Amino acid sequence: MSVGVSGPGIPQGASISFTGSGITILKTYFRTIGSGYTAVYADINISPTAIPGARNIVVTSGNQRTVATGGLEITTGSGTIPGLAVVSSANYFNKVAAESIITAFGNTLATQTATAAGNTLPTSLGGTTVRLRDSIGNERVSPLFFVSPNQINCQVSPGIQIGPASMTVTNGNGVSSTVNVVINSVAPGIFSADSSGSGAAAAVVLRIKQNGAQSYEPAINYDPALKRFTTIPIDLGPSTDQVFLVLFGTGLRFRASLPTVSIGGVNCQVTYAGRQDSYVGMDHINARIDRSLIGPGLVNVVTVVDGTAANTVTANIK
Repeated sequence: MSVGVSGPGIPQGASISFTGSGITILKTYFRTIGSGYTAVYADINISPTAIPGARNIVVTSGNQRTVATGGLEITTGSGTIPGLAVVSSANYFNKVAAESIITAFGNTLATQTATAAGNTLPTSLGGTTVRLRDSIGNERVSPLFFVSPNQINCQVSPGIQIGPASMTVTNGNGVSSTVNVVINSVAPGIFSADSSGSGAAAAVVLRIKQNGAQSYEPAINYDPALKRFTTIPIDLGPSTDQVFLVLFGTGLRFRASLPTVSIGGVNCQVTYAGRQDSYVGMDHINARIDRSLIGPGLVNVVTVVDGTAANTVTANIK
């Protein structure tokens, strides 16, 4: 959580502290508020064992000391979420990118399980919020897909700059924790059909006929007998057809150049890589399947974006 004090005479460089035990200061920073005064802020963690009650906030600058008596009230239920980890939702790598879909794992992240309904995502779900702050002081709340006591799926808030940042999760009881993260320009992840980050790609096939007609075909199927997703063999058809594997991922929309996509060891032409506007945080890649790939069956699909490799998934070429 963040706590701040403002007023006339608070200079840049002032320090902030709190009386009593159980409060850890993660970082301090300054901001000019609407009145024109300087405010000094601290991101803090409150120990679950901290004794409830009022604490004084102390701002010190040289020999000047200002005390905000009772400025922080610790109540029952205040505390810290331990062991917070942040990863890409596509592959669970611990590298995340601007505007990408991410997953936070921990304990007591939410007081209930809730899933967002519709295409417009809320910034509070089941009483839980996720707030990001970047290194230049921008602060944004994250759009939320899903919350539960042990997992949150959300988007890195648009407007958060590339570089070091902090992420604060606060549940419906006011229990919160802040973890430091690094926001990268790219951190490519390719979604798999079973959401594990491996196996059959969560993909579709785009076919363009000689006359320009386009159609989409499935590349995966759920087998109820096997209780898992399987790949559907992709028929490249006549030589006049252009057939593309459309991969869905996240963390690649701010790429500097088109990615490389190797299907069965053959580098294939990429005609598009960027945002997929019907789903928040989702990106997609169109990779034209080379006709030299006719016949191999199950193959690996390897994607590299600006020198960073994504997770390997599979497809089936007839």
